[in-house]
Amino acid sequence: FQWEEIAMCEKNDHEKGGETSQSSSAGSSRRNFQIVLRSALVALVFLCTAAADGAEKITIGEVEEVVLLKWGVKHRARIDTGATSTSLDARKLKIKDNFAEFNLRNGKKVKLEVLEYRYIRTSVGRELRPVVLLDLCLGSLHILTQVTLTDRSHLKYPMLVGRRVLKGNFVVDVSRRETTRPSCPELRLK
Repeated sequence: FQWEEIAMCEKNDHEKGGETSQSSSAGSSRRNFQIVLRSALVALVFLCTAAADGAEKITIGEVEEVVLLKWGVKHRARIDTGATSTSLDARKLKIKDNFAEFNLRNGKKVKLEVLEYRYIRTSVGRELRPVVLLDLCLGSLHILTQVTLTDRSHLKYPMLVGRRVLKGNFVVDVSRRETTRPSCPELRLK
């Protein structure tokens, strides 16, 4: 069933202007049926898309608990739809042989491979930061994402979650906080 076929039927019915009133009435009924059918299909597609979009997204607040899965470390994170990237507090950051060595806010020493360096706009200008790959748990989702490293010791939250993580997965309600707990299946194994 294709839209072109319907259009051709309508055109053919219209071009046959010399038909009897009975066949004209049948053509009119067919056109009405086609219009109703088209409308129903459009409505069905819209409803299915809206239901699928709503079912997949998790509502989160402006602050949520995030787990760094590799180490099982929990951090409170600021959810920031204005930031593109996700950023992690990396204290005593040193780069050696393309690896970032740093301390998490809880003092745990970690080492991750640097993927690249990226300029990030901050409140005071631009800053070149190393980018690493991290496995996060936010709500029920296990997320593998690129994260920039910087010293966030002067900030309240050790992690900032940006749009790249949020897009397609979450709806942010800034009037709420800590709406979901990390519940990835991997957490149950640790």
